[in-house]
Amino acid sequence: MWGLALTVILLVGAPSKASAEDGDGVVQATLFYSPYCEHCHQVIEEVLPPLQEQYGSRLEIELADVTTAAGSELYQSTMLAFGVPPENWVVPILVCGDVMLVGGLDIPEQFPALIEQALSGGGGQAAQTDVFGRDMPANAIALAVLCGMVVSVALVVHDGARILRPPAGRERRRRRPTPDRSERSPQWAIPALCLYGLVVSVYLGFVEIAQAEAVCWPVGDCNAVQQSEYAFLLGVVPVGVVGILGYGAMLIVWLLGRPGSGSAAQAAPLLLLGLAGPGTLLSIYLTFLEPFVIGATCLWCLTSSVAVTAILLLAARPGWKALRRELGARRARSSGSGR
Repeated sequence: MWGLALTVILLVGAPSKASAEDGDGVVQATLFYSPYCEHCHQVIEEVLPPLQEQYGSRLEIELADVTTAAGSELYQSTMLAFGVPPENWVVPILVCGDVMLVGGLDIPEQFPALIEQALSGGGGQAAQTDVFGRDMPANAIALAVLCGMVVSVALVVHDGARILRPPAGRERRRRRPTPDRSERSPQWAIPALCLYGLVVSVYLGFVEIAQAEAVCWPVGDCNAVQQSEYAFLLGVVPVGVVGILGYGAMLIVWLLGRPGSGSAAQAAPLLLLGLAGPGTLLSIYLTFLEPFVIGATCLWCLTSSVAVTAILLLAARPGWKALRRELGARRARSSGSGR
């Protein structure tokens, strides 16, 4: 049975169908699922029955349990045939002809259109959808946040280049010390942002690990993001866990710098910059994926991105100045030893 299904799906390369005139075609598809997957049950129990009722015998859906030997073998063969890397092997996955739909978002959104297209003689390829337009209001917010993050990083890099550039001659004498952003901002700003990011990361980490339903904001679809393959960094580590480690480390570094003297306090600004910088770059990457690849935006994720970017802006100037002091001390030691 599985061999016949695989032959129909992969070798024919499109759902079996008749011409648009007679309308007697049959669309065949295979859904790979796990009995332990909540999103798989949602597709099987809520998405497929109305379609089966609507199209009757013109829609044939084979269910493949990937926890069984036969289902696992077919699943692996299908993934290899589509060139999907092992780290992206997830369920639920629905294969219809040469089209693969992944997750609890793409299947209900694209499968009905794929069926109609196949039955009307339009071929097996799924209609190309405007990914950004799937959730225009939330994705527009994500785009605005993304632009703000990129501009913030550019400002931090420009600020660093100016601070680290050695002053020459009169400029050295005229240069006046400028107050740090951290001096102009409340002292609790950085730890408050770290704590907020930590709380959000703990919550999202739980959602990703337990595959639970997230409490979404009025705008956006955070569950679609958490169900996507991009909720796991490199396909293994939940992004929420990465956030817990990052925000926890930044909070610890900030606390170590509070005494105001000693090597730990002097190194803290530079360490904080070294943590906030990569954290912001990772957030830029993840924020880009939401509107342009996943087609859905998680506002919990966006608030975390804003938080880590704000930490970067607050930590930038003290961090760059700490680096300048360290470089100056090394040059002084080097020139002293050269004598």
